[in-house]
Amino acid sequence: MDLCFYIRRDAINKAGQTSIICTITVNGISAVPFSTGIKIIAENWLPKKKTVSDHSADNVRREINIIENLLRKIKIDLQETQTILTANAIKEKFQTIRNKAITKKTVIKETVLFLDLARIYVQNKKTRGASERTLKNNRTYINNILSYLEKAKIKNLLCTQIDFEFIENFTLHFQHALGNSQNHNNTHVGFISSVLDLAVLKKVIKHNPLLSLKLKYKDKIDNKGLEIWELEALKNATGLNEDEQKAVDIFLFLCGSGCDYCDYLNLEDDNIIVKCNKTMIYHGRQKTITYLNDHQRTAKPILKIYACDILNKYGKVSAMPRIKHIQDVNTLLQTVAERLEIKTHLTTKRGRKTFANLSINNDMHTDEQTAYQLGHSTTKQLKHYRSYDDKILNNLFE
Repeated sequence: MDLCFYIRRDAINKAGQTSIICTITVNGISAVPFSTGIKIIAENWLPKKKTVSDHSADNVRREINIIENLLRKIKIDLQETQTILTANAIKEKFQTIRNKAITKKTVIKETVLFLDLARIYVQNKKTRGASERTLKNNRTYINNILSYLEKAKIKNLLCTQIDFEFIENFTLHFQHALGNSQNHNNTHVGFISSVLDLAVLKKVIKHNPLLSLKLKYKDKIDNKGLEIWELEALKNATGLNEDEQKAVDIFLFLCGSGCDYCDYLNLEDDNIIVKCNKTMIYHGRQKTITYLNDHQRTAKPILKIYACDILNKYGKVSAMPRIKHIQDVNTLLQTVAERLEIKTHLTTKRGRKTFANLSINNDMHTDEQTAYQLGHSTTKQLKHYRSYDDKILNNLFE
C-alpha cells in the first residue's frame, strides 16, 4: 500500500488555505482521493516532509501520522478477512471509522477560562506530590498572569484565545514593562504551555498552539562566569555599607563553592571537611528533590580561594552572613557592580556559573568532575553553567 499526501493548488480559499488530500494505492490501483480535513496555508506546504514551514508544523505532522497509522492498521485488519485487498476497501473502512469518531466527538468547551484550568493544573500537581516550592512557583505564575490580564484589560481569558500574539504581548509587558529577566519570562511561558497541554487532554482545545514554541539555546542559555578581574574588584571593594559587604561576601563564597543560595542558607559547620589538605563542603541539594524523584543529590565541591578567604574571615560557617531573601542579595550585588563598573549581571546564580567556569577553564577539572562537585547526576546541565574559553588552552601549554 502506498499513501500520497498532497494539496490542490486550484482549491485555495481567499485566506490562502487548502486541505491536504490523500490517495491510497494498492497493487497499482488507486482509490478516489479524499480530503484529510487538515487545513494549511498552501504556500507553506512541504510535500517531501509532509508538513508545513510555519508554527503549526508539529501539529500537521502529528495528524498525518495518525492518519497513516490508522490506514496501515485497517490494511492489516482487512488482509485477515478479505482474500482480495483493494484501495477502495481501505478508504471506505477509514471513512466509516472517521465518521463515527466525528459523531461521538466531544464538543470543544470553548467557554473554559484559562485561569480556571491553571488552578486545576496546580491542584493536579499537588495531588501527585509536587514539592511546596514547585506549588509556590506555580501560584506565583498564576498571580503574575492575572496581574497582566488586569493591566491589559482582558477579562475572562479563554484557553482558545491564547496564541503567539498573546505570548508576544505578555513577554513585552513582563520583560520591558516590569524589567524581569528572559529566564523568568520563559518559566511563565512554559507554565502557560503546560496548562494548554492539559486543555488538550480535557478536549478544551484541539491542539496546543505553543507546542512549536522552542527557544534556541543560544538565546536561552546564559552560562557566563565572572572574570578574575571582576572577582578581584569585588574582593577588594571599599566604601561598602554593612548590607553591601554581607552580599559581596556571600557572593564570593558562592563563586568559590558553587552552592545554590537556598543550599547556602542551610549550611552548617559540620558540612565543612578537610581531605588531602583541600577544604570541601558536603551538602545535600534542595533543588534535586522533586515529586518525580525523591532521591537527594549531594554536592561535594572543593572550595576555591574566594570561598576559603570568606570562611577564614568569619571563622566558621555558622558565623557567615545570611540574608533571608535572595532578591535582596541580588539587588545589593547589582548596586555594587554598577559602582565598580562590572558589566556582568550579578545574581547568586552567577556565583554557581563562576565556580563551574573556574573549575573547567582554570583548574582543568573535567566535565564529570565539575558536575560531581555541583551535585549533578550527569554533565547534561553543565551547558547552563560553563563556557569554554582560551584559558583552558593556555593551561595545557604550561
